[in-house]
Amino acid sequence: MPKRRYIHIGYPKCASTSIQITLLPEHPELYHVGNGWQKNNNRYIDDEVTNVAEVDMRYKREFMYDAARAKAAFEPHFEAAEADDKVKAVGLSSEFFSFTLGNEVDVVTKAKRLHAIFGDDTCIIFVFREQMSLLRSLYTELVKGGYPGTFRKFMEYTYLFQDRNWCREFCFDKMFDLYAGLFGAENVCAVPFELLKADERAFVHRICDGIGVARAELSMKELNKQGPSLGVYEQIRRFNEKFQHEFGSPFYEPFNCMRMRTYFQNELGVAVPHERATDDFIRMPVTKGAMQLQQHNPAPDIDLNFPSALVERLTALYAPSNVRLAEQTGIDLAAYGYRMA
Repeated sequence: MPKRRYIHIGYPKCASTSIQITLLPEHPELYHVGNGWQKNNNRYIDDEVTNVAEVDMRYKREFMYDAARAKAAFEPHFEAAEADDKVKAVGLSSEFFSFTLGNEVDVVTKAKRLHAIFGDDTCIIFVFREQMSLLRSLYTELVKGGYPGTFRKFMEYTYLFQDRNWCREFCFDKMFDLYAGLFGAENVCAVPFELLKADERAFVHRICDGIGVARAELSMKELNKQGPSLGVYEQIRRFNEKFQHEFGSPFYEPFNCMRMRTYFQNELGVAVPHERATDDFIRMPVTKGAMQLQQHNPAPDIDLNFPSALVERLTALYAPSNVRLAEQTGIDLAAYGYRMA
């Protein structure tokens, strides 16, 4: 029998960076090709895998997508895992496999492409989070990446334009159905993010059990945590209003272009465009400047209050989904504060 394969599909803001840096590359029985290869954020084992994971899988339309080339990028690593007696499973991680941002392809297309590469019995590590908490955390992450809008604007966009954004992708029962339909329900390892807060050891063990490797006794480091004060986020948001970059750029422009380095350099034969590289590197001085400004001229905490009308509408959308997910997984989601009615 071939070695077990696994794919960690996210969600974003659900300890993905900690899983990618602390757990998957550290486990002695795993051959982890990335994200988090050798405990490096946004790194994969080689350029070919990087390009498939960050460009082909996420952005390429069908006329450009080369399924044979994408699969071939992983074959040497599948073979290396088979040849290593210490390895029990080989796999990949990206929080974008359960989530669509900007001009990415649909999550259904991503899942089908992953299935064509990894095969039927692959373990799907599916970490989710109570939707209102997830939306708040996602908003502050987008602010860090250049989004200048208020939380109210963000939530209005989420609800009003759910035909093209992440709103319905947070109906977790649908994501469970998608990956269960391709890989088998018995292979979907569903883990609530809240379990990490309640019992870190149980969180790690649940993922290890899902993959089928020894239970690791690892401490999950909180790597992509919220900033020191919500006032700093308001300072960053105000910076973003003045200086457009990444999520503040026009809609048709891509985000996180440094993650597309291999596509620009190896496929197109060009350097990462200067303005896109500038977008990526401007985050650090903006955050530092916001923290310094907050010390001298404090801004109020960024407003993360949900408009009441949207809470009612989103609850009507997410509560039935949560009830069904609890039935699918056997997890008591009500105990973790999920809306169930």
